[in-house]
Amino acid sequence: MAEKAPGQHHRKGLTLFELQQMLPTDQDAKKWVEHIRWENGIECPHCQGINIQTDVAHKTMDYRCRSCRKWFSVRTGTIMQKSKIPILHWVYAVYIQAFSLKGMASMKLYRELGITQKTAWFLSHRIRKSWEEGTGLFSGPVEVDKTYVGGKEANKHASKKRNAG
Repeated sequence: MAEKAPGQHHRKGLTLFELQQMLPTDQDAKKWVEHIRWENGIECPHCQGINIQTDVAHKTMDYRCRSCRKWFSVRTGTIMQKSKIPILHWVYAVYIQAFSLKGMASMKLYRELGITQKTAWFLSHRIRKSWEEGTGLFSGPVEVDKTYVGGKEANKHASKKRNAG
């Protein structure tokens, strides 16, 4: 039996509709990000301690490390740090940027998410910067559609020709 064509046939992706059903509110998105970030339990991003206080009365920080006595939330140490944008917007922006063939312009992102263009630009910039830095969150094979390397000697500028004969 012949094998299937190369590409993404072997992967089961997440559709936008499934994402919306899975994360209808910002609180659901926050719990989902917490689960992804801390699979083995909450850990302090400052000292990697596991003695964490969860029932804290702080306006923006959900946790306090009892070892280093610092406050933190699921945003601390991520691209969402020091951002007042709801986590649900971050999740949708990452999804849209990751699954668009060529990324997405901030003008289209602001229309899709119902936010300002300035906020959409900020989201796009942070997301792309995190992918550029390679924080280790993304791993696995990279698929490329088309690659053009070099070119015909006749089409090159005179200073770039090798004159190899």
